[in-house]
Order: sequence, then structure tokens, then C-alpha cells
Amino acid sequence: MLWVGIDGVSQRHETWAPLTLIAVAVGLWAVLLVRRSASPTGRLTAAGLYAVGTIGYGASTGSVGAMAVGSLATAGLSATFPVLLRATRRLLEQPAQVGMEAFEGRKATVASWDWEANRGTVRLDGSLWNASADVPVREGDEVLVVGHERMELRIIPAPVAPW
Repeated sequence: MLWVGIDGVSQRHETWAPLTLIAVAVGLWAVLLVRRSASPTGRLTAAGLYAVGTIGYGASTGSVGAMAVGSLATAGLSATFPVLLRATRRLLEQPAQVGMEAFEGRKATVASWDWEANRGTVRLDGSLWNASADVPVREGDEVLVVGHERMELRIIPAPVAPW
């Protein structure tokens, strides 16, 4: 899309330099989202760059419509940023749903265990995984996954109910 836009602008022999400010503004907004920051300075800088880019482009091409759309887009994007920031925070703060980190806190059953090495195999959701523990466990014991190192799960004995 960017290439098509640049190609279209370059064929009209009008300056497209103000459009680079829009790209910088969008990049700054993205950085603020990833950093989960609502810095007033960053938000104001991004909105200012976007406004100068859109309105500057409209002014350089003599298009009142482009300037009006640029002003409205600046206001809309600035007003929408807090909503996007809340959604970003909610997504980034969720526990892992895939990968080895998703196993942490889940229960498994010991399939086989080497008492001397404190290593063995556990069954988690029907799959066998290599595991290690600081304390010995027995085959058939229920264990809790507390971490991993490479492709080996770190386990502890599962807490039992006090009754």
C-alpha cells in the first residue's frame, strides 16, 4: 500500500515529503502501545507529527479536502489511542496460551522416574515430556509444572487437599 501510495503521489509531481511525518507518527504510536505507555508528551508528539503531515500534504497539493480529512483523522486517532492502549495492555498481560510458558501451573502425572538423577518423564495432556525436580517423585504421582529449561519441564509434587 505504501509503495502504491508513493508511486501515485510521485506521478502527480507533487511533494510527498509531508507524508513521511505520518509514517513517523504511526511508528511513535506503535512504540507507545508496545511500551504500554500513555505518555502525554509522546501522544502529543505523535498527534502533532500526524497533523503536520496530513495538513502539510493537503496544503502542498492545494487540497482543502485533504486538509479537512487530515484534521479529522488526527482528532479521531488521538481520541482512539486510549482505547487501543487499554486493549493492548489487556492482551499483553494475559498469561501465555501457547509455547512452553503455557504449561506453567498445569498438573501432570509422572510416567517414569530415575531416583538418582531426579529426572524422568511426565504425561501432560496425553503427551510425554522430559522433566526434572529438586525432590524425588514416584511413578503415578501428580505433579505441578513450575517452569522449563529448553524442552525439559521443571516440576514439583502437586499440593494435596488437607482432608
